[in-house]
Amino acid sequence: MKLRRFLAAIGTVLMLMTAAAIPASAATAYQNLTARINGGATVSSNVAEKTTTGLFAYTASPSTSDGWNSNGSEWVYIRGRSSGGSQATGLAHRNYYGYVVSGTLPYLSGFGSLNSYYKIAIEYDNDNPYEYVNLHMIWTP
Repeated sequence: MKLRRFLAAIGTVLMLMTAAAIPASAATAYQNLTARINGGATVSSNVAEKTTTGLFAYTASPSTSDGWNSNGSEWVYIRGRSSGGSQATGLAHRNYYGYVVSGTLPYLSGFGSLNSYYKIAIEYDNDNPYEYVNLHMIWTP
């Protein structure tokens, strides 16, 4: 009898933990993206739902050993996109010095409403010394 109660309690705790985790995972997305010189923007296929007010937050880091030069010589443009692919945020122009790059972007007029879905786009600066960049992107609209 005590074992049944114990297992029921564990089951209840697991269900509560799962329920609490769903909103967090729905509000944050991640994807590995590759952008190439003169290749235009690479837009994520994953989307994240905007569940809170505030700016579009992003984090970028190398996704492979040749992902992003840590001496600051490679620049990448980062922008939030609507689920349909329209430009939805301001534009960031960032480089990398061996640490995770993160920031926030303001929404453009007509974007940023709650319960809407957003992608992320990266574009390799055409003046970079290399041909491509591999990034692990995380974003929370």
